Amino acid sequence: PLQRHPYLKRIANTVYAFTATGVRRLEANGSWAVAFAYSLETYDIRVQAESYKWSYAYVGTRHWFCHPQVGLIWYDEFEDQWGQFWDDCWARPAFGITQAENRLVLLLRDVVLWSAFDRGDQFPHQWETGSGAQSLALIRYGRPLGVFAYNDGWVTFTTMGAMVSRPSTDTVIHPD
Repeated sequence: PLQRHPYLKRIANTVYAFTATGVRRLEANGSWAVAFAYSLETYDIRVQAESYKWSYAYVGTRHWFCHPQVGLIWYDEFEDQWGQFWDDCWARPAFGITQAENRLVLLLRDVVLWSAFDRGDQFPHQWETGSGAQSLALIRYGRPLGVFAYNDGWVTFTTMGAMVSRPSTDTVIHPD
């Protein structure tokens, strides 16, 4: 399935390819070196992962990547570090990501979440951080299709409808 929608991303002067086993970096001699290895996710339910493409967001200093079979991975180009991220209370898989107002927006099976300002790995659901969650029940659930940046918010699509959302920024305390 990951071969059906290969993904290439250029960060600074380096090209990365996202494959079924990990991220590969294009070397100066034209060969590909492993930059980050990950394991594919398995689920109890049937997910047509082959119909999903990679999604991307840039929040804080991290580049975030998402695919239902992989989950969330990140790359910090300033520290040259890769990692995988998942909160244990989330229902897998992650269907897509985007960014809005420098927050990571994550589409799960039954909810769309947004992170704290400038912190793509913090989802505390506290008013002072500006993070939050919105149930897909507002559009009668359906199969999640994707989440995309729109104006100062995002649009969430499922097979049952679409929902436009915008995080409240009037009470957010800057993390620094």
